Amino acid sequence: MLRPRKGLTAKIALSLLKKVVEVEQAHPDMASRIEGIEKEIVSSLQRLRAEIEKLSDQERKLMTVSVMNFIHDKADEMLVD
Repeated sequence: MLRPRKGLTAKIALSLLKKVVEVEQAHPDMASRIEGIEKEIVSSLQRLRAEIEKLSDQERKLMTVSVMNFIHDKADEMLVD
């Protein structure tokens, strides 16, 4: 099994973060709008969690998996070409 060299993953992550920052700096209005939408998503997830917490333990686990699957599917469908 291939294993990444120590610190390589961190270097890749830092490199990608720098590129994201560059895009955000090049497009500050877009970055601001995205940040606002991300806050809306967090708020929606908090409301979902509040509803799911009303269920029994087993039901909560099932609904959590269902919601996570839905979110993942929609993200793939709408964000990935």
